[in-house]
Amino acid sequence: IAHMGGDAYVNLCAKVLPSLTAAFDVGNLTEENALTNLAAELLGVLAEYGPEPLPPGFVAATMPKLTRLLLGATDEELLKAATIAVKNIIAHDHQQLFEWRDDTGKAGLEVVLLIISRLLSSASDHAAGEVGSLAAEVVEKAGHERLGPYLEELLRSVAARLATAEQAQFIQSLTLVFARLSLNHASEVVEFLARQSINNQNGLQVVMAKWLENSINFAGYDEIRQKYVKP
Repeated sequence: IAHMGGDAYVNLCAKVLPSLTAAFDVGNLTEENALTNLAAELLGVLAEYGPEPLPPGFVAATMPKLTRLLLGATDEELLKAATIAVKNIIAHDHQQLFEWRDDTGKAGLEVVLLIISRLLSSASDHAAGEVGSLAAEVVEKAGHERLGPYLEELLRSVAARLATAEQAQFIQSLTLVFARLSLNHASEVVEFLARQSINNQNGLQVVMAKWLENSINFAGYDEIRQKYVKP
């Protein structure tokens, strides 16, 4: 249906989004719920294969539910699936997400930064396994100008979590943030990390050590290519 283009995808969203988002209200966020997890996974797939831009109203229909999950849920698989869904939404229509506001008036970018902060600060390596990919997408789509002072805070948080990360997939996800930035801003990334102190170590040393020690375990053609262009 995604390949058909035109109204086919719009009609699909009109049919399935109400059911998927309603499923998020069924489960208790403090307990595992197979229906909620499945809905988050399907929403991620729906966004992944959507057009650019996504149909109008896609973000308004999905982000309130995804935000509630990502700021309140504890189930690891649910957090991971919901993170992927948000990442795919940003990848396909960052403009719609950045223009959206939640019911308190927070702009979409601010909401996503809060989600990233929560995952980096309190989620397990597995639950936060896709937060690096989400952060990298935000940095790429928002850019230096829109992120402003939040960029350095975000990079500092990613570097600090990278220092304690143990799972290879999680390390790869966090490293992607610096790899993407390095493609066009290598000197700025190096200078920024060199100014940081993480656990009494130089930030550049921390990031590069994790990057190189775990690069043999990185998977995925695009991810590997990006990480080796300017390591």
